[in-house]
Parts: sequence; C-alpha cells; structure tokens
Amino acid sequence: NSELPFITTTMYVEKLGDVKANSSYNFDDGDLIEALCFNVTHLKLESFEFFDKTDQNDQVVIKTNRTLYRRGNYSLNGNIFILNDYCQKEALMVVKNSPVQRSALNRRNPDLRIYGNSFLELLGTGIDFNNLPGGKVPYYSSTVGVALQDEIKPLYRRYFRETIKDNGTLFTLANTWGDRSQHMALCEEFIKAEIDSAGKLGVDVLQIDDGWEKSAISDPNLYMTHVWEGYYDAAPDYWEVDKVKFPNGLEPIIEYARSKGVEIGLWFSPDSKNDFENWSKDVDTLYNFYKKYGIRHFKLDGIQVRSKKGEMNLCRMLEQLSLITNNDINFEMDVTAGDRFGYIYQQKYGILFVENRYTDWVNYYPHNTLKNLWLLSEIIPPCRTQFEFLNNRRNQHLYGDDVLAPGKYSIDYLFASVMVSNPLVWMEMSHLDEKDIEPLNRIISVFRQHAKNLYYADVQPIGQQPDGFSFTGFQAKINNKEGYLILLKEAADSDTFSYKLEGLNETTLKMELLASNGEVECDP
Repeated sequence: NSELPFITTTMYVEKLGDVKANSSYNFDDGDLIEALCFNVTHLKLESFEFFDKTDQNDQVVIKTNRTLYRRGNYSLNGNIFILNDYCQKEALMVVKNSPVQRSALNRRNPDLRIYGNSFLELLGTGIDFNNLPGGKVPYYSSTVGVALQDEIKPLYRRYFRETIKDNGTLFTLANTWGDRSQHMALCEEFIKAEIDSAGKLGVDVLQIDDGWEKSAISDPNLYMTHVWEGYYDAAPDYWEVDKVKFPNGLEPIIEYARSKGVEIGLWFSPDSKNDFENWSKDVDTLYNFYKKYGIRHFKLDGIQVRSKKGEMNLCRMLEQLSLITNNDINFEMDVTAGDRFGYIYQQKYGILFVENRYTDWVNYYPHNTLKNLWLLSEIIPPCRTQFEFLNNRRNQHLYGDDVLAPGKYSIDYLFASVMVSNPLVWMEMSHLDEKDIEPLNRIISVFRQHAKNLYYADVQPIGQQPDGFSFTGFQAKINNKEGYLILLKEAADSDTFSYKLEGLNETTLKMELLASNGEVECDP
C-alpha cells in the first residue's frame, strides 16, 4: 500500500554447485538482514520481544525503553524496534519478521546491533549456508518504516493487517478441550449437544479438537503419548474419522450444525516428519475435508519446524491449501508449544491460537489472559489473535479464597475482556450453568452486531496494564468520527478512573452504552 510508509524486504539464497568447496568465504559473516545509516543526537529506543510456547510462558511480550548514548554500542534481542528522535518527534521502525528468539533457526547473533547513534544492523537470516535445501531459500525478512512518533504504531498495525488474510469479521469459535475431557466425551450425541448450545449462544464455529481421528489412542492414560509426527507411517488411514465415536461419520453432524447456523472445525497436526516431507499428503487430507464437508477452520498443532527445508515445506502446504480453496480456508495457528512461526512470521494464512489455560490446573486467571491480549494489541492487530475464556464455575474449590480466581468474575465480563480478538469459547458449552446462558448470549449478540467494525478498527490498549486490580481496556477507532471503548474495571478499590484516549484532540464525544454487566452512567 503506497499510502503506508513501510517496506518489507525478503532476500533469497540459492545453492549453486558445491559451496563447501569454496573455503575463501566465511559463512558466519552472512547473517545480515538489514543495515541502515542515520545521524541523530538524541534518540530513545523502544523494543518489543515476543515469547511463544505459552504452555510455559505467561508473558507474551516484554517491552523495554532506553535512551541511547551517541558514543555507545548496543546489542539487543527482539522482533520490533522503534528509534524515536524525540526532539523532532519522528520515528524509525525496524521489524525482524521471524519466529521468536527460542524458535528461530540457526540463531547465532543478537537481533539488533546499534553503533553510536549513526548505524544499525538487523541480524539473523535463519540460514544454515552449509546445508542449503534446493531452490531459492528465503531469509527472515525485514520491515522498515518512518513516521511521526505518535503515528508509527497505528500505521504499522494497519500495514500488518493489510499483509495478512482478510477474514472480513471477527468470529467466535468454541472448543471443548478447555474442560479437560480431551477426547473421552467425543461422540455424535455429545457434539450435537454442543451444537445446540452454540446455536443458543450465537457461537459461529464449533471446533472438534484432537480425538476425532481414527488412529487416536483410546486409553485416556496413554492419550497424550500418541505419535506427534509420522502419522502416515503409523497408519495410512490415520486421518479418517473414528467410526467408533462417529459411526455415521461427520455428515449428520455437519448437516445438524448448518441447521443451527453453526460451522464445524477440526483439530489437525501437520506431519513434521523429515521436514514435512508429507506436506502434499496433508494438503490432500485437509482439502478432502473442505471439499466433502465444507470445513474451513483447522486448528494446526503439534508442529516442529527444525530447518529451512521444513519451514519451506510447511509454507507450501499452507499456500497450496489457500490457493485451491481460493483463500476460503482458515488456520488457527497454535503457538502454545514447539518451534513454530510465532506472532509475526508467515502469518498471512490464519490467526494465532495463543494460550491453553485450564481451571483444572489452576492456571487460568482472567487478568493474565487479558494482560497478554492487552500487551500484544499495542503492536499487533488483535483481529489476528484468538484468546480464551472458560466456564468459570468449574473447579472453584481448587482456587480457595484467591481474590483473582475465575469464579470472582461474571461470564459476560470474561467474554468482553477478549472480544477485540476472535473469542475462544474454551469449554463444553452444554455444561454451562443455566444462570450464565442469558448474559453470555446477550454479550455475544452485541459482539456479532459489531464484529465487522471491530475487525477493521484500529485497536489499541488504554488504561493500566491488567494485573487483577486495574482499570484497563481497549480503544477501537473505526475512523475519525466513530469508534468503540471497551472499559474493564478489575478488583480496583476506587470507583473512578480517567482514561487517556488517542487521536481525539479537539473532538466532542457522543457516547452510547451498548452493553454492561453493572450500573453505569453514560452521559451522552
């Protein structure tokens, strides 16, 4: 988009002959992605480092700020860096489009080096030059942009959104895995009960997680030890529907879901074996489900990217499926474990499934989920994320007298806290308490009316960083005249707070209350 002040550059390398025989070249020197010269006396640096593998991490972004000394040299880690010339109120953004540090391939340098206030290097190509696969091999790419200091992040969020698949609207997706029954409840009767609940609540998609496939292990004590790659070697019909759990196949389930206005999605694990050597078989498997049943949503899990060859084959699978379905297929890209693409690399095909949290394990705290969404939304459009809320009445006894336990919140609050993302209904909806059905249906109906506007709005965090005791929320700007405020009061002692809104100088606001779970005075 020529209106946006950013340019993304991708370099490629191709093996020609026996490169190892050329001993005059030091391959360790070829790790440069981008180099820029500048000469600014007074600079501040803002950096964003992302963290995935969220099964072990509960802080997905660490942001740092520092003033640079013009005679100092700096080595830094991260994915996004903003150099602010705060005297001129101008900014330079440099983005390393790669997986996070722990998942990046062939990482042997820091991500950024700054020399004085005059020169920088963006490092980390991801290339093992001594073991190149065939064909053109892409480096990790760079994005560079310049703008006024207070405009650089909104412009980047817009640029980011325009480089990914356009889903056109936010959507709600339910997945029963959050109640920890795993595969054991799966059967036609159970899924139809979940479809009934999805229809009543207004949920768009019901996704059947791991366990629908024929070759899943039936013993619950051994279930998570099933093969996580080499599926076609384990069983040629591994990805056929389990006829024990679904004796009539998926046809009656698909038809029943359509009658209730609900789509069906599936869990799937691309075969990582030998650098995704079976990528074309995975294409055939998923395309068959798309063609036969119209299934468009696939949660992709179990992925291990070990090499550039594996990365390229996985991208071939995603690209081919997008091409043959005319971009109609949507992937929920799981970033909870394994070495995967992360938050800003190769994300044009779908959205990010960010967290697994469970009341059974006492690791679901709504303020922490909100915190991670809030932190990401400063720099990444939340429309490309998926954040969970759970049945907060389950396992209340495990939390004891914890003042931040899920049971201290109302369920419509939990939904509202993640509604700038694609809300993940991480539960068995048919087991919801009757008291929660009406408030959840009410907030979902409001969400569905505004889901398209929220998708295209520029969303940014406002208020305080969520910690369980804050006033926090989001500002969603549609244009210069319209927008939304999602204001969330955690367990703060005070009843009043002043929010600073962005981009509304010399503007008179007219407020309309769309939804609330308490007494609110709204002065129009």
